[in-house]
Amino acid sequence: MSSLVAEASGARGPHAGLVLDGQFRLDALIGSGSMAHVYRARQLVVERNVAIKILRTELLARADVLARFRREAAIAARLEHPHVAIVHATGTVPSVGGHPGGEPYLALEFLDGPSLAQLLEREGGALPLGRALHIVLALCDALGEAHARGIVHRDLKPENVILVHRGDDADFVKLVDFGLARMPGSADVQTRAGAVLGTPRYVSPEGAQGRDVGPAADCYALATLLYQCLAGRTPFDGEDALQVLLQHATASPPELTELDRARGVPEPIARVVMHNLAKDPAARAPDARALGRALVEAARVAHLEPEQIGLSSTLLGSQKTLTPVLGSAPTACPSSQRSGSPSGRSIHAKRPAERSVASPRRARVRRAAAFLLYFVVGALAALLVAHGVGLLAPPPRAEAAP
Repeated sequence: MSSLVAEASGARGPHAGLVLDGQFRLDALIGSGSMAHVYRARQLVVERNVAIKILRTELLARADVLARFRREAAIAARLEHPHVAIVHATGTVPSVGGHPGGEPYLALEFLDGPSLAQLLEREGGALPLGRALHIVLALCDALGEAHARGIVHRDLKPENVILVHRGDDADFVKLVDFGLARMPGSADVQTRAGAVLGTPRYVSPEGAQGRDVGPAADCYALATLLYQCLAGRTPFDGEDALQVLLQHATASPPELTELDRARGVPEPIARVVMHNLAKDPAARAPDARALGRALVEAARVAHLEPEQIGLSSTLLGSQKTLTPVLGSAPTACPSSQRSGSPSGRSIHAKRPAERSVASPRRARVRRAAAFLLYFVVGALAALLVAHGVGLLAPPPRAEAAP
């Protein structure tokens, strides 16, 4: 369970009723994990709901857990992006009544939507191509921003992807839980040689072997997540974590389009997914935004229209009156048609080449040619007018000789 998913459990929890720092009233427990409790709370000053994440009391003596908790706050404060959950404040639970207090807390953006894991379970394990690409392109942009700042998430999985309703987008992505992330200059003990970080089914080959990981490891996790959204399963699974890690390190993943639920995935998109499941990090995309651009280009080659890859709407509403450029980089907050192609046709159906959207270069050439033609016609018209004025003017009268 993600620590930020809002669940109407109604449970009070051990901290319910407390007011933290005079502004956060804890109303109800909405989630618990091995590391923290999460409460729905009310920020009294501005009258809005927030999520309060409180470290479990029994973990206060764990230096590594405290470091992870503080790292999440530090990274979220540094990483401002529409698809990353906001940290509003941090603090410490006070000693009240019989409660000793002292636990650190985070006041986070309240996310009233399901996790991707819950969505996949509800949808039978897989999603239509357009919906899956929409979610992954947003993640590429969020993680790409992190990579540009030297941050590697290291724990991308469906439980850490929350989908909320924003504007015209019912699947607006929020990436959460940077507790295992690596920051530039960080020296946490979890990065020591031999330490395996993350969730086994999404760990990169280098991560499974306890080696240092970089942005390419997040790209591997992104490819694994997209593979799962399209095929209904991850590339590797097993009875225990060690078996799964061994497969990541040594086994070849099944070809995506050879799996029953993914047979209709266009070959260019399948190639990008498989390319980013390579064992060698250098063979993958260098960062998440490069992976996103590769996916958009693959969709262009497959003659998929913008709305078919989740670029059909924005927070302001539908883009039907606009002319989006399919070959451009993914936008910061793309959205998707929940049911795939608006025409009702299969989202995997290829379109004729002449229906594809023009490339940015071709559009620029056309604009330049139009401008040049306009300039030449205008210049000729000016010359003709000037010449005409000269022809129509009466000839000068001859002066009388003295």
